[in-house]
Amino acid sequence: MKKYLALIGLSVLFAHAPLRAESQDFQTQMDIDALALVEAIQLQAQDEPTTPAHQGIGGVIQDALKKLQDLKQQILDQFDTNKNGQIDPGPELDNLKETVKSVVLLLADSNQNGRIDAEDIKALTVFYLKQAEEKAKAKICPAILEAAEKAGDSLKYRPILKHLADDCKS
Repeated sequence: MKKYLALIGLSVLFAHAPLRAESQDFQTQMDIDALALVEAIQLQAQDEPTTPAHQGIGGVIQDALKKLQDLKQQILDQFDTNKNGQIDPGPELDNLKETVKSVVLLLADSNQNGRIDAEDIKALTVFYLKQAEEKAKAKICPAILEAAEKAGDSLKYRPILKHLADDCKS
C-alpha cells in the first residue's frame, strides 16, 4: 500500500502539465500546487470521505486527487483575471505571490527557505495522501476487522484478508 501511495504522490507532484502554459514559470506552478494542497488539506480535515466503502483506499485516494486537481483549476481560474489559461507576469502574478506569501509560506515552507520548492510540495503531498489514507482506513477497517474475526482460525488461509486486517490493526 505504501508503494501505491508513493506512486500516487509522484503523479500529483508531476501532474503540472494541464495547468501550466508555456510562459508560466515553474515557481508559479509550485506556488499554485502548494496553495491547492494547503486548501485541500484543510478541506479534507473537515470533510467525511464520500467514496463508497467497496471502492476501498484506492477509491478514496483517487477522489482526493480529483479534488486536488479541481482545486488547482479553481485557483488558476481565480488568479487568471484575463482568462488566458495562465498566470501572467504583472498583476496576476503579483496577486498570487502576495497570497502565497501571506498564507502558504506560513503553512507550507517546510524547509524555511522563504519560497515554495519541490521539497515543500513533496511534504504537503505526503501529508495530504496520509490524511486520505487515514480517512479511508477509518471507513473500511471496521468491515475488514469484522470479516477477519468471522474467519477465525481460517484467516491463515486467506492471506489478503489477513494482510488487510494486520494493516488495519497497525
